[in-house]
Amino acid sequence: MSDDRWLATTLSVGAAVVGAVVAFRRQLAQRAPVAQSLQHQVHVVTGANTGLGFATSHELAKRGASVVMVCRSRDKCDAAAGRLRRALAVQRGAVAGSVTTATCDLASRDSIAAFVAEALPAAVPGGAIDALVNNAGLMSGKKFGEDVVDGVDATVRTNHCGPAALTLRVLAAFDVKRCVVVASRLEKRGRVGEVLEGGTPDASAYAVSKQMNLLFARELAKRRPETLTVSCTPGMVNTELGRYHPLFGLAAPLRHALLPTPAAGCGSIVHAATAPDLAPGGYYAKATAGGFEAVAPSPDARDDALAARLWDRTAEWNAAGGGGAALFARVPLDGCARGEDL
Repeated sequence: MSDDRWLATTLSVGAAVVGAVVAFRRQLAQRAPVAQSLQHQVHVVTGANTGLGFATSHELAKRGASVVMVCRSRDKCDAAAGRLRRALAVQRGAVAGSVTTATCDLASRDSIAAFVAEALPAAVPGGAIDALVNNAGLMSGKKFGEDVVDGVDATVRTNHCGPAALTLRVLAAFDVKRCVVVASRLEKRGRVGEVLEGGTPDASAYAVSKQMNLLFARELAKRRPETLTVSCTPGMVNTELGRYHPLFGLAAPLRHALLPTPAAGCGSIVHAATAPDLAPGGYYAKATAGGFEAVAPSPDARDDALAARLWDRTAEWNAAGGGGAALFARVPLDGCARGEDL
């Protein structure tokens, strides 16, 4: 093969590869839906200092919402809020919203209780929250049962038990219009039924926790009909979620090349938090033809009996070590009584 022909072939193949990568990224990217102004609305976003949480906070604030950025680290939270305020300061067009911060460690019952009793009332003095977005989570790369704390898998404690307890405390103390649970398509590998039978399924702890998220949202939608509870999946996005996974650093070139940024991938979360006429208990994702649509989770994730069993077991897990079970007992199927001392 001549040099010219080799060069032409190489350029052609390179162009095809680049074109395929661009097309793939466009398919994965989610444009946040065009929506009404969010002025005078209050949105609380957990895990807001990075990734999808930061991008969601930015998008909501751009539309005029007052956003409470909730993070585990005070320093990281303040730094993220500073970046967001600087971005909003140069925004043109619509009036941007405001940003406040609060800290909460979802793996700590004491931290959750203090957040709801002290930090959140200071950030939301009016007591009304338009959307609570449960976005915080971790992906350790470990199998379910490999890392257990006080009898509960550590990933499940952070991704499911903590957010569940936080949600119920917030619902009891505030007027919450909407609750959003950020899940994942990996939930299809979760096998929560085996966990509740006392087994240790050959599944990642992350997948188990994400199926639990969907089951919790399904049960909460039934028990708390006055609050719209929905869940969503952002799909594959280039975030720091898997930073504790041993292969996270090695996969960086592929992630950067193939996956959309958080700003391009947060659309399903924003849709779940703001779109009108969503179905209680609905699960939303990016539609192939553009926009967003309700999708069906795995059969296990829409099993009402399994959801009820998980609710009871989560109460037991949160009660281990003191407190917690009352949170779940006080959200009966006929609704939740607000203002009780939880």
